[in-house]
Amino acid sequence: MKCIDLSIHICGLNSETITNKIMIFKPKFSIKISINEEELSSNHIENISDYLKYIMASYSRIITAAIGNSKLCISKLRFRYDDYMLGLLNDKPLAKLFDYINSEVIEFEVFFCGGASIHCERNYKFIIHPNEEIHKHTPHVHVEKDRKSIRYSLTTLEPMDKLDYPHIRDNKKIIIPALKKHKQKLMDLWNHYQHGYSLPVISDNGDQYYPES
Repeated sequence: MKCIDLSIHICGLNSETITNKIMIFKPKFSIKISINEEELSSNHIENISDYLKYIMASYSRIITAAIGNSKLCISKLRFRYDDYMLGLLNDKPLAKLFDYINSEVIEFEVFFCGGASIHCERNYKFIIHPNEEIHKHTPHVHVEKDRKSIRYSLTTLEPMDKLDYPHIRDNKKIIIPALKKHKQKLMDLWNHYQHGYSLPVISDNGDQYYPES
């Protein structure tokens, strides 16, 4: 029987992260709400937006006790996929998401983080930009450091822009080896984006950064 689990995590400064690669502080505490297929059907819950409205109406007391006046919204929902998490760029039919993850269980997670942040300052960041119309059909990644960004092809792993500092210094020693190491994951993320899912930022050492980091 299909079901949807929602875990709401309250996070703050912690000596541990969720995993050694997901750069979000380990939660201080969490609550979990489960909805089975019968409940989904009897309440005519077809889309993710329907699900959120139902959750907020039916479990408002529990949710308010955990997050106060903060709101649940589609952009905050995350779910595990392989060793990373994906988010949602827009509303979707739940049936489509069940098919996409090829599972009878959708395990949504929402993170409310306060206090400290985890920054990627020393490493290169590999970013697949949302809402990018130019080159949107050409698999590529933006390699960013020190507020400078160079596009690299995910097919050839070669730069698509003229190299500038610091990329020109680190192209062969850091950037290209990192692209080779993470090529499959970056291509997978590119494909997820094409299907309407939001993505983490990947650093050159493979760490994953999210808006909640």
